[in-house]
Amino acid sequence: QQQQQQQQQQQQQQQQQQQTERCRTMSMSTKRPRRSRSCTSRTTLCSRARSARSTSSSLVRMRGPQHQSIQRSCVMRERTNECCRLVCLMMVTIEVQTLVNDPSVLTDDKVADMMHDYNVANMVFAKAPNGRQVIVSQHGEVDKQSYLDPSSGQVFTFDHVKGEFTGESDVKEDLSADVAAYRAALEKQIAEYLSLNYVEGKVASAVYGANDGTLTVCVSAKNTKLSSFWTGTWKSVFQVNVSSQGQATLTGTIKVNVHYYEDGNVQLNTDITREVAVKVGDAAATAKAVEKAIAEIESSFQEHLGEIYIQMHSTTFKSMRRFLPVSGVKMNWNTSAHSLASEVTK
Repeated sequence: QQQQQQQQQQQQQQQQQQQTERCRTMSMSTKRPRRSRSCTSRTTLCSRARSARSTSSSLVRMRGPQHQSIQRSCVMRERTNECCRLVCLMMVTIEVQTLVNDPSVLTDDKVADMMHDYNVANMVFAKAPNGRQVIVSQHGEVDKQSYLDPSSGQVFTFDHVKGEFTGESDVKEDLSADVAAYRAALEKQIAEYLSLNYVEGKVASAVYGANDGTLTVCVSAKNTKLSSFWTGTWKSVFQVNVSSQGQATLTGTIKVNVHYYEDGNVQLNTDITREVAVKVGDAAATAKAVEKAIAEIESSFQEHLGEIYIQMHSTTFKSMRRFLPVSGVKMNWNTSAHSLASEVTK
């Protein structure tokens, strides 16, 4: 009997173990399968893409109108600066300084570039540290703040907003001896020409030389009388190549700007371009030939301006106004005639 009881107990224990193992197997089979690493990374990327897309769309919705208003303000600011630049280019130096010094009109961020364009285009001149009048010209521009004085070979720094030279640069002009001789002779001849034909203190000149033999003559003059409400500038540029002797072509351009603003706003902007043949010989003879050609071009242009003024007074201005009323009858200034006409109508 004891053996039978032991056998039954062993059979019960075995059955219990089998049931336990069967339950463990069933629980393991019901677990979710584990994802591979590639599937996990793909899901993460998709979720990040969806979040980034939703974030960007929300940002666009948030800043759409503001972004458009900023773009419009930037465009308007650029247009305003461009209009101011064009207006400044048509003014004379004193008028531009008045505009630039008014902070309510222009901001400082664009004034420097605007004044650089104006000073170079109008060949503004000022007194340099060496005591000479130096022209701010594209032909002598080393950089946007440095300009050459061809007479001394020095380079000076220029403040475009203040309109004055502030110092000297270490850069020096390197010009060949032959071209330097022609340049010096022409500079002397031009100085004599200006002393006879221009008002002292209101004109400056510069003769630039290049190693290829090109000589450039710049003449800049200004005359202002603010009490009479008028200003004016005269700018001349002449170029000739003296690298070889014989016939050469002198090319000249003259630009004149006159502004009259008493009870109105009238400007004269005119320019001409001429070409004249000159003979290139030694330095002294070439300088005299070039000076004579320049005098002829400028004199003929000034005579042409005088003819324009006469024509404007006799024809242009008269065609702009009506001399007779619509009836074609001149006005009768006799008051009795008008009183008689009023009585007849009664």
